[in-house]
Amino acid sequence: MFIHNRNIFRNFVFGIYPLDGTGCITLSYYVAANQYKTDNSNVGFFRPLHTQVYGDPKILSQLKKAMLDRKALYWYPLRVRNSTPPRLMTMKERLDHEEKVSETYIPMEYRTEKNRTRLVPAINNIIFVRSTYNDLVEIRSNLELYEPLRYIMHPVTEKRATHYEALYVPDTMMQDFIRVTAERQDNVIFLDNLDFAFKPGIRAQITDGPYTGVTGIVKHIKKSLCVIIPIEGVAAVGIMHVPRHHLRYIAEKKEVEQTTN
Repeated sequence: MFIHNRNIFRNFVFGIYPLDGTGCITLSYYVAANQYKTDNSNVGFFRPLHTQVYGDPKILSQLKKAMLDRKALYWYPLRVRNSTPPRLMTMKERLDHEEKVSETYIPMEYRTEKNRTRLVPAINNIIFVRSTYNDLVEIRSNLELYEPLRYIMHPVTEKRATHYEALYVPDTMMQDFIRVTAERQDNVIFLDNLDFAFKPGIRAQITDGPYTGVTGIVKHIKKSLCVIIPIEGVAAVGIMHVPRHHLRYIAEKKEVEQTTN
């Protein structure tokens, strides 16, 4: 792929353009690998930056179905470049006024700084947007308002060829994530150690209590039985102190991984 015009080059870097039907390209995920001048024009070859998304293969198998239907409603985690809490909330307000956006979500938590407790975004630069891929392309084309928005890309292999697509979160997983994070209970924590959170583990469903029906990965954190809901490559939230008899194991039961987070 080559860009043969200075103006096109600038628009490409800061704009949103589909590539062979595989997704959109932004400066976040593609970088100029070689540039030279010919006939007074800039020519640049762009190569993809590899964005690693890893974790439980069963969960990844759901996530890697992304972009198969560009007209279907999905939850897309979008990064906000150079984000601050006020900027993130402003972006949410803008998207909430878009007719083609079905829903938005930012998980919140209370933080105490300098003897002052405030309700702030739990993830500094992520906003979840429920919309169709085609509608998001149109919305993001308004660079004046939405230039900071970036997809989270992941590799998808089809017919022995690998390309990069925008990551989306399955509805059931997103519903569990919203349900757990929206109530902001003391026994709910956001995990900083994402390498630990995304490792494969035993899947189980909570059968009793306020989180009945929530499905996640069972692990031990600080000697407490915990159910983790991992949004692969984005974030992970854990429900602490879950009684063992409140769990229905989905996979074969074996010794759960024990560690301190």
